[in-house]
Amino acid sequence: MIRFGIRELRKGVLINLIVILQTAVILVILLSIITAIRSRYTYYEPIRDYISGDGTVCYFDQARILSKEELKNSLHGNPSVYCSYKLFAENVYIDFQVYDNDLLAHYTPICKEGEWITQSDDPDTVHTVVFEKSGFHIGSTYSIKTESGEKTALVTGVMDDSTLVLYMNNAYAAQSDFRMLYADAGRFTQKIMFMSSSEADKLNMLQIASGISFIAYHDTLTEQEKADNSEVISLYGTQLRIENDTLRANSFRYIFEQLRVLSPVVISIAILLFISLVCSNAVFANRQRRTFAIFEMLGLTRSGCLRIAAWKSLLLSLISVVLVGAFLQIKPHITILEGYMIQLDYYQIIAAVTAVLLCMMISVLITAITIRSNPYTNSKNG
Repeated sequence: MIRFGIRELRKGVLINLIVILQTAVILVILLSIITAIRSRYTYYEPIRDYISGDGTVCYFDQARILSKEELKNSLHGNPSVYCSYKLFAENVYIDFQVYDNDLLAHYTPICKEGEWITQSDDPDTVHTVVFEKSGFHIGSTYSIKTESGEKTALVTGVMDDSTLVLYMNNAYAAQSDFRMLYADAGRFTQKIMFMSSSEADKLNMLQIASGISFIAYHDTLTEQEKADNSEVISLYGTQLRIENDTLRANSFRYIFEQLRVLSPVVISIAILLFISLVCSNAVFANRQRRTFAIFEMLGLTRSGCLRIAAWKSLLLSLISVVLVGAFLQIKPHITILEGYMIQLDYYQIIAAVTAVLLCMMISVLITAITIRSNPYTNSKNG
C-alpha cells in the first residue's frame, strides 16, 4: 500500500504541492496561536493554586510581621499563608530575599549559570542565587556576622538580569494581573541574594515578611470578616494588594487577549484554508476516478483504495511537517521574523498531530465519496 501511495504522489504534482503548503500554513498558524497563549500562561501556572479560591496577594514592605504564623492568627477564614521575607540585620550591605519552601516548589526561574536555590549540608554555609548585575559569580562568597558566629553565603546560581522572580511589581499595578507578581533585576536597587527559608534559618536572623505574600482562605467569610481582614493586613504595612478574584479575571483576560484580537483574522484564514484544502483534494480525487476503477477491476477492494489514499495523505502530511520543521530552523536567522515566536512542547505537538489527522481524514473522506460516486466503478458493478 505504501508503494501505491508513493506512486500516487507522482501524479498531480502541482495539486500535491498546494496541499503540502496549505497543511504547513495551517500548522504554523496553529502553533503560533498556542505558543502565544502558552507563553503568557507560563507565568500564571506557578501561582494558579495560590489564587484559585478566596484570598488576597500582598506586598509587605518591611512589614511589622515577624512570622507568617502571626499573620495567620490575626485573620479570619482559617488561612494558609505563603510568604517571602527579608533578613533584618545590622551592618549588612546586601538584601537577602527569602522564600518559603512551598513557593520554591511552585516556581523555578532559569539560571544563566548554576541552578536555582539549593540546600547546603554545611550548617555554616547558605546557598544563594543572584542576578548577573550583582557582580557575583558561581562560587563567590559573602560573609555574614550572626549571633552564633560568622556564616558564609555561597553563590550557586546566577540569573540573567531579565529573569523574573516572584516579587510584587507595582509597574503592573494598573493591569492588576499576574504580571504584577513578578519582577526582574530592575526592580531591586541594591544587590540582592535569594535563598530558601530553611537556609535562612541557619543564620538565626530576624525574618520580616516582605516582597510577596499569598493569603488563601479556607473558610467562607462574611462581609464583616473580610473588612476585618483587610484592616489587619493594612495595619501590618502592606503597600500593594489585590484580591484573588480580581487577579484571576484580569490574568485570563490578558492571557487570551491576543487570541481575541487575532481570532477574526485567524478564523477567516482557517476557513479559507479549509475550503481550499477540501477543493484541492476533491480535484485530485476526481482526476483519479479512472485509476480507482482500474484498481477495483484488478481485484482491489474499495477499502484498499482508501488505504492507498490514507498513505498518500500521510506522506503529504509528513512532508508538510518537515517543511514546518525547516521553517522553524531558519526562522531565527530571518530578521523580519525576530518577534514571531513559535515553541514546541506537549500541547503544541498534540495540536499539530490533531491537525495532521484532520487533514488526512478530509483527504480519505473525499476519496471515499469519489469512489462511491465513480461512474466507472458503478458501470462495472452494474
